[in-house]
Formats: sequence, structure tokens, C-alpha cells
Amino acid sequence: MKVKHISLLLAFFSFLFTTHAQSSKSKQISTDLFGIFFEDISYAADGGLYAELIQNRSFEYNPGDKDAWAQNRSGWNAFTSWNYTTKGYGYGDISIETASPLHNSNPHYLVIKVEEAGTDGVGITNSGFDGIAVKKNEQYNFSAFIQNLSGNALAFEIKLLNKKGDTLALDSFKTNSDFWKKYTATLTATADDDSCSFAILCKTKGKFAIDMVSLFPQHTFKNEPNGLRADIARTIADLHPQFMRFPGGCLVHGDGLDNMYRWKNTIGPVEERKEQKNIWGYHQTAGLGFYEYFRFCEDIGAKPLPIVAAGVSCQNSGGTWRIGGTDKEQFRWMRCSRMFRMYWI
Repeated sequence: MKVKHISLLLAFFSFLFTTHAQSSKSKQISTDLFGIFFEDISYAADGGLYAELIQNRSFEYNPGDKDAWAQNRSGWNAFTSWNYTTKGYGYGDISIETASPLHNSNPHYLVIKVEEAGTDGVGITNSGFDGIAVKKNEQYNFSAFIQNLSGNALAFEIKLLNKKGDTLALDSFKTNSDFWKKYTATLTATADDDSCSFAILCKTKGKFAIDMVSLFPQHTFKNEPNGLRADIARTIADLHPQFMRFPGGCLVHGDGLDNMYRWKNTIGPVEERKEQKNIWGYHQTAGLGFYEYFRFCEDIGAKPLPIVAAGVSCQNSGGTWRIGGTDKEQFRWMRCSRMFRMYWI
């Protein structure tokens, strides 16, 4: 019996030695295994990688974005991140309307009636995503769609303000169209500040509608329009990822079939993209959409790994789990992806 035990022990140690010797040999590992997994969670897109500085720029936030048990659900609406501004003895009325939107995919817009402009004007102020960070001498591109509703030309001022209310940047423009029209201007910051707000003020008595109020740093990653934050994008690029998975997992399946991430709703002019609830309890503007993801992959030399819905809603969707077909949409996506690739080549 002892001989058998010794033989077994020798065989066991021989196996261990052979296994260790084999494992100590180096093996070639594919470089394609190292990449980035991106999920739009915790404001990773809007307020994160996407360089837009204005939160709720199109007044599309609504309580349904939040989970039913969220404590701050009642404070989450079309006015979130905005404050009605009436300094300098000005006054008027403000409302959210849907009768004549800029685009059907973007149904809500703001209407302001200025009864008296006062010395400083009447308008709105946006606090951004926990404040708007600006750098001295850097330029910021403003744009907004405005429709005159009172027939007269209107004068506007746009400002970057610090917490004390001091003006760090200022510009002005006039509107003259009875139809939706895009207006642009450039702000240059006079100081560094990480907690600014943005104000747009009407200096003329009258009535107007406004939508898609946007402020972008002029210096985005690779200076791309509708681009990405240069610092965050550079940090990702410096990892030299071989692929990038986007836009997420649970985000793609969504909170029920109607909330699935539909890639075709995330391309084209940003004012025509369809915004919706983010399953992680907030809102997604689709400003960072499939086109921008593919462009970023090209800019950093990573293979795009887009995630599309498999036709089932996410297990986190709180009882809305269902199955639905998305095959036609995915075939369209594959054709679109080939077009992107031909364009890049």
C-alpha cells in the first residue's frame, strides 16, 4: 500500500511540475482584446464625454425619466436646470408649449412673453451639469433656435456668470424671423471658473419661442463639431484601445420595448434626434449618437463595436419585460454601417 501511495504522490508532483512548466511559457495574446466598454450611466454621455455644457437644452426632461421611487422625481421636468430670470425690474410670462415645435421628435419648447424688459432684460439661466466650467481666453460656441411671436425684432444678450453674478463673457444678437431660425454667437471667457451659469436675456418688449439652447467649447476633441470633451476623449485615446463598445448594455435594451435604444433616432441634425428616458434614471439627448461614436472610433484608431437591442427589454425595467422584433432595424443598421465605412475609406 505504501508503494502505491508513493507512486501516486510521485505522479501527482510530476503533474504539478509539468503543468507549472507549461504555464510558465509565454503565449501570444491578441492585441484586439484590449478595448473600451462604454455605458451611458452616471451621466457618462450627456454631462460627461459629450461636450455640451447646457443641461436640458431642449426642455424635454420629464418626470417619467426618473424611477417611480426617486425622491426628486417631482423636481425633474421641462424646467430642470433652468431658472426664469427677471432682474432689473423686468417681468413677463413663461411657459412650456407643444403647439408648433421645431421638430416632431423634439416636441417641447419654451415661450417667453416680455411685458417689460427693465434694465437687464428677461430670460432664462442654465446651471449646466453641476456648474459650467470655463477657462480664461477659451471660446465657447452658442446656438439656439428662436421664433419671434410678436412681429417685432428682438435684442438678446448672452452671458457667462460666476457664482457672484459677475459677467465672465458677453455677446449680443438680434432676431428677425417669424419662423424657427438658428442663431449663433461666440463667448470668450475672461477668467477660469468651474461653477459658471449661462444666461440668455431678451432686452426688448415682445414674445418669442426658443429651443435647442446650446453652448459648446470651441476646442473639442479633434475640433469636431457636436464633439466630445477634449480632456476625457484624450484620456481614452491615450489608453490606445483596439476597440470601443457603445452605447451600453442595459441602456440599449431600455425600460420596455418603447424605450429601446434606436440607432436611427441618434443620427442626423441634433434638433431632429429623438430624446428619451435613460434606463439609469435620467435623460438622454442622443446628441452623442451612432455617428459621433463611429467618428470617435476613427479618431482614436479603435474598431467600433456597436451594441444593438436583441429584442428583449432589460431585466432592470421593473416589470415591463417583453419581447419584440427589431430585425429590420438591425439590417438597416448594418447597411448604414457599411456606408459609414465606405465614407471613411
